[in-house]
Amino acid sequence: MYDVCVIGAGASGVIAGIAAAKRGKKVLILDKNKKICRKIYSTGNGKCNMTNENFSIAANYNSESVDYPLFLDKILGQNPKDSVVKLFKEFGIILYNDNSYYYPKSNQASSVVWALQDQINKLKIDVKTKTSVNNIHKLEDKYEIKCLDNKSYYSRKIIIACGGASYSAIGGCFDGYNIAKNIGHKINTVSPALCGVHTKQNTEEISGVRVKSIAKIRVNENTLPVQFNHLEENGELQITADGLSGIMIFNLSSRMNQLLDKKIPFYLEIDLIPNINFNEYRSLWKLSEDRSIMGFINSLINDKLALYITKILQINPKENLNNLDSKSMLSIYDTLKHLRFDITKLKDLDNGQVCHGGVNIEEINPDTMASIYDNNIYIVGEMLDIDGVCGGYNLTFAFLSGLKAGMNV
Repeated sequence: MYDVCVIGAGASGVIAGIAAAKRGKKVLILDKNKKICRKIYSTGNGKCNMTNENFSIAANYNSESVDYPLFLDKILGQNPKDSVVKLFKEFGIILYNDNSYYYPKSNQASSVVWALQDQINKLKIDVKTKTSVNNIHKLEDKYEIKCLDNKSYYSRKIIIACGGASYSAIGGCFDGYNIAKNIGHKINTVSPALCGVHTKQNTEEISGVRVKSIAKIRVNENTLPVQFNHLEENGELQITADGLSGIMIFNLSSRMNQLLDKKIPFYLEIDLIPNINFNEYRSLWKLSEDRSIMGFINSLINDKLALYITKILQINPKENLNNLDSKSMLSIYDTLKHLRFDITKLKDLDNGQVCHGGVNIEEINPDTMASIYDNNIYIVGEMLDIDGVCGGYNLTFAFLSGLKAGMNV
C-alpha cells in the first residue's frame, strides 16, 4: 500500500513525487516509457530551457478558460523564476541566465534528469517504468490502479501527471485524458501548440527562406474571445514547403488554432522589413531609380522572397524602377510591410511541442491541484488546459504545478 501513486514520470510527475516523499509519504511512480522525464531531453534543443526571467501570464500562456490568469497566479506565485531556480538548487542544479532564458550550467538536459533520478533514489521512491495504467478504481479507503500488464497497485491518493498527446514518439498519449474523463472531468479539445502552420498560399518556391520579421494575427477585434490578447510576435520567420514555421509562429500557433476552431476569420500579416519606415524606403527608392525592380527589392529582402513579391504584384522583375509610378512604389512597400498569409490548419500533434486544451482547469483547485470531483486525486502539468509560449514557460508550469500537488497530497 502506498500513500501516493503518481501516474506519469515527466517533469510535473517526478517533482510531485519528490515533494510528497520529502514530506514522509510512501510514493510510487508509474510510467509507460523506459526512462523517466523523456520529454525533458528535447527541451531547449537539448540544453533544457527551464524557466524565464520575464513573466506576463496573459502574454505567456493560453487556455480555453477565461479565468486562467487567476488560476496560474495561485500556482506560479509572484516569482516563478525564483521558485524554479531555488527548487533545482536544492537538487544540486545551478541555473544561469542567457538573455532571460534559464539553463543548467551543463547546458545538458541529461544533468537535470540525473539530478531528479538521484532524488528519487535518495528518497527511496518506487518507480515502475514500461508500465501503462489502464484505469483507476475507488475502493473504500484507497484506489486500485489497474495496469495493462494485469498488475494492480494500491494507494490512498493519486496524482495524475501523464502529460499531453504531443510527440507520440517520445511518449505523448491520450491516456491521462481518458483517466480524467472517467473521473468526471471535461476535456477541452486537445490540439497541437508550439508548431508550424499550413497556408493557403503556395510557399514551395520560397521554402527554406529565413527572415527577421514581425508577425501579426489580423482579426476583427469585436469577434475575439475575452482572453485573447497575444496577437503579435517578432523574430525569425522560417518558410517551409507547405507553410510557415519558426519560434514566432510557434508562439502564435495556439491562438491561431483557437480562431480556426471557433471559425473566426483571420489572417497572418508579416512585416518583412520591420526596421525600415516609409521615409527610409522612399530614399532608397530614389537612390535606386536606375536599377531593376528585382534588384531593388532584393536589396531589402532575400532574392526568393523578392521574386515572390513581384509575382504577387504581377510586375516584371526586370523592369526598371524609372518606369514605375508612385502608386507602384507604394504598392511594393505595402506588400513588404503587410504580406498576407491565410492559415488553413496547424501541423499535427506529432509536430507540436505541447498541446492546447486538456482537462478543464475550472475543475481543479489551484490551491492544491486536487480534482473538484475527488479531493484525493490531483491533476498536474500538460494534461491541464494551459499551454505556454517558447522560453521555459511550459516547464515552469509543469514543475510548479507538480510541486504544489506534492506539497498538498
